[in-house]
Amino acid sequence: MIIYYLTPLKYPSTYANRAQVMKMTEAFARNGADVTLFVSRLEGEKEEVLREYGIQTDISIVVVPEGRRGLRALGLALGFLKIIKKAPEGTVFYIRDVKLCSWLLLLSSRFRKNYFFETHSLHRFSPYMYRICFKKARGIITTNKYKKDILILWGFGEDQVLVEPNAIDERRFLKLTTREEARRKLGISGNKKMALYL
Repeated sequence: MIIYYLTPLKYPSTYANRAQVMKMTEAFARNGADVTLFVSRLEGEKEEVLREYGIQTDISIVVVPEGRRGLRALGLALGFLKIIKKAPEGTVFYIRDVKLCSWLLLLSSRFRKNYFFETHSLHRFSPYMYRICFKKARGIITTNKYKKDILILWGFGEDQVLVEPNAIDERRFLKLTTREEARRKLGISGNKKMALYL
């Protein structure tokens, strides 16, 4: 299976969604898909970026320039349009960006026929915008049952929505030091309570 993961994201970045997109791309590749991640910017060597995100599978990354248009989303969509036109027959398009998806739905019948949408929020845009993006999708992937229930209320079928919760890559935590050793290195007493957010 050939998958083109289309995203307007720039790499590297401190935003968590960049890591999630990288890990999804790696998961597709590790499960036998011929996957390419399309991004709007990649600073540094690909190998450095993959290492920074803890990616252990070689994945293909292609930069799609934004172009010189006033509307960034439209400029990117026009760049992606060229990619979609040249994609091998049967390519599956995977997307999670509402603005980019909206433009591609308008501009490409090929995209409309074979894309999946992964949604992490249902509040950043109007329900109307989300419905536009979801209506022709072959499937909608969401991160929890609450979002699936909302999509069903919006009229999508139970079989159209797949729930796949966010997760972690346990491999990245195998070499962590012990709690006691970390406290000792940081000079934190053993009986002091700590609350951490990562």
